[in-house]
Amino acid sequence: MEARPARLFPLFSPDGTTYAPEISYPYQKNIFSSLAAGLICGFIPIGTILLAQIGFKSFADLSSGILGLLYSLSTGTCFQVILKKSIGGLRPHFLAVCEPEIPDDVVGVGFNGIMYAVDQVCTGDRDRINNALQSFPSGHSEIAFAGLGYLTIYLFTHLRIPDRNKIERTGFWRMILVMLPLLLATYIACTLVLAYHHHATDCFFGAAIGIVTASLGYRSAYRSLFDGTTNWRPRLGRRMKREMERQTDPVAEDGDEESVLGARGREAGARAGAAREGEDDADAVRRYPRRS
Repeated sequence: MEARPARLFPLFSPDGTTYAPEISYPYQKNIFSSLAAGLICGFIPIGTILLAQIGFKSFADLSSGILGLLYSLSTGTCFQVILKKSIGGLRPHFLAVCEPEIPDDVVGVGFNGIMYAVDQVCTGDRDRINNALQSFPSGHSEIAFAGLGYLTIYLFTHLRIPDRNKIERTGFWRMILVMLPLLLATYIACTLVLAYHHHATDCFFGAAIGIVTASLGYRSAYRSLFDGTTNWRPRLGRRMKREMERQTDPVAEDGDEESVLGARGREAGARAGAAREGEDDADAVRRYPRRS
């Protein structure tokens, strides 16, 4: 079975010492599994959005908040999986799971023959080897910032922190509440470096993907991202928008009906006036015939 993605890696230097210590760390079990990270970064934002409805009492905000979160998580996950499978990279514990042994008939390639392929020298578990080839970008970091980063944006906007129309000072507790999801997301990303599952650059790029998809997901569900007067107002579907307009604007509907009836009455009056003028002209002709 050919490894995916196919990557060459340096194994030894010409004098026989280890050439790449950055991929020679021991294999350790990750602190957060992929399933645990996904559940944490999905259900904590959903639970917070549900609790927020105690104060907002808005089904439109609830549906828009959850929909934007799903946009963020699904888009970011697809993005990072495509990069992992097509580009990938060597994890810090790659050599530990590769368990390389160089056969006598195998010769390395590249400068001084130090580069080898997985199928040439690796003798370890095939699934672990393929996983160790998919270091870039960090999926845990991406989903952490796509979910918890989205929650940070939600709290930042719904606590009305960027609203310029509010003249009173916002409480310090709001800043702490907004920063808590970012703290948890950063911790999840850092555990990947501590457990030798990712390089720091993998985590930075994964976090960047998550932040971008969180921003786009929120902007797709709400009217603005930076305008403090509208960034907490949800976008509405067509059916919900028509229903809300029908419930909240009955006076306008009555006014429209009255304007239509008034226009019709004015048109009928104009026709009647024209008919009367025609009758008056006919009477004048009969009374005062033209002399030849």
